[in-house]
Amino acid sequence: QLHARLSDARRLIMIVAATITLAVIFVALVIFRNTTIKPLRALTQRLRYVGQSRETLLGTIEPRGTAELCELATDFNRMAAELTDLYATMEQMAFVDSLTGLPNRNRFHEHLTILAQSPDKPFVLLLMDMDRFKAVNDTLGHHVGDELLREVGARLTRAQSTLPPSGSLSLNRERCLVARIGGDEFAALIPDISNIQNAEQTAQHFLDAVSGPCILGSHRLMLGTSIGIAVYPEHGHDRNTLMRHADLAMYFAKASRRGSAVYDASLDEGSLLHLTLESDLIRAIEQDELFLEYQPKIDVGTGDIVGTEALVRWMHPQHGFVGPQEFIPIAEKTDIVQRLTEWVLFRALRDCAEWQREGHAFGVAVNLSPINLHHPYMLKVINEALNENNLAPASLTLELTESAVMADPEYAIQVLGALADNHIGISIDDFGTGHCSLSYIKKLPATEIKIDRSFVGDMNNDSNDLVIVRSTIGLAHNMGLTVVAEGVEDAATLTELARLSCDRAQGYHIARPMPFQALIEWLDDWHAEHRQSG
Repeated sequence: QLHARLSDARRLIMIVAATITLAVIFVALVIFRNTTIKPLRALTQRLRYVGQSRETLLGTIEPRGTAELCELATDFNRMAAELTDLYATMEQMAFVDSLTGLPNRNRFHEHLTILAQSPDKPFVLLLMDMDRFKAVNDTLGHHVGDELLREVGARLTRAQSTLPPSGSLSLNRERCLVARIGGDEFAALIPDISNIQNAEQTAQHFLDAVSGPCILGSHRLMLGTSIGIAVYPEHGHDRNTLMRHADLAMYFAKASRRGSAVYDASLDEGSLLHLTLESDLIRAIEQDELFLEYQPKIDVGTGDIVGTEALVRWMHPQHGFVGPQEFIPIAEKTDIVQRLTEWVLFRALRDCAEWQREGHAFGVAVNLSPINLHHPYMLKVINEALNENNLAPASLTLELTESAVMADPEYAIQVLGALADNHIGISIDDFGTGHCSLSYIKKLPATEIKIDRSFVGDMNNDSNDLVIVRSTIGLAHNMGLTVVAEGVEDAATLTELARLSCDRAQGYHIARPMPFQALIEWLDDWHAEHRQSG
């Protein structure tokens, strides 16, 4: 019996020991699962997802378990924070323009692609190119150019934040995007606009924001830009088509000096011609496909010939006659304009020397581009052309448009002053069509101003034009300047100009532009006629 009790006790002890052992093992397994398996599984799962989406880096893993696992979780959290910063830096580099802080070309194209996937949601694409930016870079240095780009970026950002509502639509400005897409090119995407008129008003809003004077150190620059407008889906259903059409419209706006232009299908044909002319213009300069015509200027009081204006023409071997309004903007946009101006300058002075040798003692006027004004060796080139033809500096007058002078008036005063000190005549062309301040007019070393034909042509029928012409003549005379009236089309206009004491006149009533040989013959006839009438 005792043996039986001992056996039962032994069996009970074994059962209790086994139960305790199993309980300990279970508790150990639970503890191991919570302190090791679960933390390891969480870390493993988080690491697996990191390669799939950077969103998994947002947030931290709570350090749990053993000291080693807590240390591992802490290191992971530190790595996640560093990777998050790295991702933000990479995104900044990939999608933000470092100079202006605006979205860059990558972000712009990404946004444009997304917008162009919803044909039922219209939007406007504005492509903007700064005017005369290269001249600023070349003349004042890239550091000034960079400051100018930053200023433009800031103005465009302010313009975006103040966009007016589009018609009856409430414009969501946060969905708009303004970006710098390269060089001096900017772009804007404005959702919810499908009406052409509203698109033009939006473009004008940006034009107004960018235009105007900009003070950069000691430089006062007049900012301007040209904007091409394309409307989705009317002008294209994909990113590339919209960009191409907006670019065509922008080039047309720049060439026509309209500020902004909406894409039109007719521009496609013109763009092909533009590309052809661009590649042919250098050859035309080298192979003398260009030629000059001269339009005389007369003294209004005496009728004497007092000068001529040299006008460049192009006879293209395939396209025939190409007008200056077509190829001059191409020359200015592609930097061929300096070579073109030098060709005109040397040819005009050669012809001037020829007619002076034949007894016609007057000079020639040559038009300058704003880009020529910023060329560092322009004075040297002019002096070489004068010396080559043994001409006095007073035989040359340089004509610049009022808008060209006002693009950078302080610099223009400096450069034109150096030219005037060399006794070269300075004429302000198209006077009255720009925004020339009287404070700058009195500082300019000009010898004459030319009243634009838009005022002269109808002055006998439009009292406002007559007032403008009369006032301009009085102002110029008070400042010691000679006045030339352009666009004189009839005898009545010439008579009225004489009554107003205008100094000189130029226009079809006097003579149309003509080649050199025709000019020589015309001069002989003109002098013979006036000797008889005298």
